[in-house]
Amino acid sequence: MKRILFLVAALLLAVFLQQSFAQGWQQQSNGLPVLWSISAVDTNTCWVAGDRMLVMRTTNGGTNWIANSDNGLVAANYGALYARSANLAWVANMSQIYKTTNGGTNWSKVYEYTGPGAQYCFFDDIYFWDDLTGIIVSDQVLANPNTMMVLRTTDGGSTWNTITSGLPSGNALYGLAGSSLDVVGNHCWYTVLSGTATDTTAQRFLLHSRDKGLTWESLPIPANSGLYSASFSDTLRGVIAGGGKHIAQTTDGGKTWKTRYDGIGFWPMRFAKGTATVWAGGPFDNTYGSLIAKSSDYGATWTTQPKQSRPGITSLSVIDQNYAWACGGDNTILRTRSGGIQTGIANQDPTLPSTFQLLQNYPNPFNPSTVIKFRLEEAGSMQLCVYDELGREVRVLMDGYQGAGWKQIVWDGRDNANRPVASGVYFYALQGENRMDAKKMILLK
Repeated sequence: MKRILFLVAALLLAVFLQQSFAQGWQQQSNGLPVLWSISAVDTNTCWVAGDRMLVMRTTNGGTNWIANSDNGLVAANYGALYARSANLAWVANMSQIYKTTNGGTNWSKVYEYTGPGAQYCFFDDIYFWDDLTGIIVSDQVLANPNTMMVLRTTDGGSTWNTITSGLPSGNALYGLAGSSLDVVGNHCWYTVLSGTATDTTAQRFLLHSRDKGLTWESLPIPANSGLYSASFSDTLRGVIAGGGKHIAQTTDGGKTWKTRYDGIGFWPMRFAKGTATVWAGGPFDNTYGSLIAKSSDYGATWTTQPKQSRPGITSLSVIDQNYAWACGGDNTILRTRSGGIQTGIANQDPTLPSTFQLLQNYPNPFNPSTVIKFRLEEAGSMQLCVYDELGREVRVLMDGYQGAGWKQIVWDGRDNANRPVASGVYFYALQGENRMDAKKMILLK
């Protein structure tokens, strides 16, 4: 009990009011977070971001993962991520961009969009050419007319300039989190959909910039392309694919395309730059599971890997022809070290420590109830309790033997006497024989 009170007291020193709680992306049916974006720095260092304020990194090739939570990030879903090193990275939710320079120990907000159409803002993808120059792409945000928006920085994110030159206008324009943007040298490609992703009659845009995102043009694309994602090996050779289950190749920078039907609705696609090797992922569907496919001839022919039972791939990050990472639904992270010949799950539950993990409650802030989720690697006696700001016990949610695996408990905002508690800051602590963890939550009435 003293250890729990000490932990709660330490957390009180770091209390801050959550600025927003954006619910931008659909959760999977079993309640596990979706990982939306992955950014590999090298064979050892990789970052991922996803739902429920989940941002984490590994520096030893995926053996261990360090999760970031209550350290400057607001409670939101994060779909855009780019890492330059084990210490330097940027991440974004629906309308805010954050930066860390110390490996995620602390995050600082460097931008928030609050202008016209802010309710439609949705940051999809980030890329940095160096520590200073980078861009972030977003869904339609600007009202009258509704247009896409690109933000560009040349000082590491301290200031951002709005870019709209050459970007399309229209209704229901959107990109895809973690897989909309591809870069080769100064050239950028940004895939944009209008209407539903599976409607082959809806308008599609493959946007192209030759000057690191300063100006944009729309490239012609073949009919029925679907256009989920595009990737280029160099400035001439590239592929596009999408929900229409067609794959198209170009050898002239997108001026003309050769189309073929493949029968697979790929979502993300990524080349090993400067080579003929390209990986693709999909479909994002609970029924069919996740799939990784590889082409060694610029997308002309494909070899598929065995499907995983978990939902589909949302983002790919490729180091070279042999080493690539992927992430997707249900906390899934995949990795290959052998050129895609065998793609295995590096760590199906990458956020989990050796004994158990306590996730951030969802939603947070909440009213009148919230879900607390945790996972035990081994069965044993466990206790989950709610405390107030003074460390006084409010509610015992669980006390007794628990089997291994994922668990979730709903707190209805009542104390041990079944009385509604007042608005304010509370803490929930999970304690076992060898480990404990606690997190902060806010009840707003």
